[in-house]
Amino acid sequence: MDLVILAPRKSDCLWPTPYDIDSPEVAFRFLTECWWTFNEADQEIALVPKKSYVEELCHEWHGAFARRQALLIEKSRRLIVSWICRGLETWQMGLTKGETHIVDQTHENSAEHLWRVHFALGQLRERRPEFRLTKHEVRGSPAAKQATHVILPNGSLMTQGHQDAISEQGKGKTIVTLEEISKYRSPAAFWGQALIVTQGAAAGNGGWVCGVANASPISEWQEIKGFASAREMLGLE
Repeated sequence: MDLVILAPRKSDCLWPTPYDIDSPEVAFRFLTECWWTFNEADQEIALVPKKSYVEELCHEWHGAFARRQALLIEKSRRLIVSWICRGLETWQMGLTKGETHIVDQTHENSAEHLWRVHFALGQLRERRPEFRLTKHEVRGSPAAKQATHVILPNGSLMTQGHQDAISEQGKGKTIVTLEEISKYRSPAAFWGQALIVTQGAAAGNGGWVCGVANASPISEWQEIKGFASAREMLGLE
């Protein structure tokens, strides 16, 4: 059955029906029908697989984001969790204008995460022309798999940072994702700072923090998993 293109529900929504509904079921459908990944080892381009763990992650991620409840994901490399998170972040930024900030240990690592967004959007535009997706803007060196900014056609901004550039996070972020946070020199400082820069006005939803990492016995990581408050972690309480 052919996809029927209808007007999006929001003026700044990029996605056509049925991908324009803010629900975990639609998030899973977007990933498995619209988000292409690249496996460097096999040089293979493929959609996110329709696996049960992907569906479960979509539900957990979406539920936490909707409640603005910080989320921690302990991953295995074989589960392409980072590719999935980039797809979920991009889908959410395409639903309505916002700003996502992705942090990793080094500039090169975090810039590669934004390259993945750039790559997948390019695949979507080429493989699903019925989307009529306008070309996004990318800054940095995408040819070297290094991107510093991705600006979606609706004005959503996706940026990157690393553990030596904590002050660059700024304020008013919709999503801050801390990749490999358990390996940072000071995981607690970054976690607390991310919670602070995503705080919103009392009447608004504010932003949201997600941590992605392999399991680690480091004490600060174990403390973060206990969801200590940002003020407590920064020594303000």
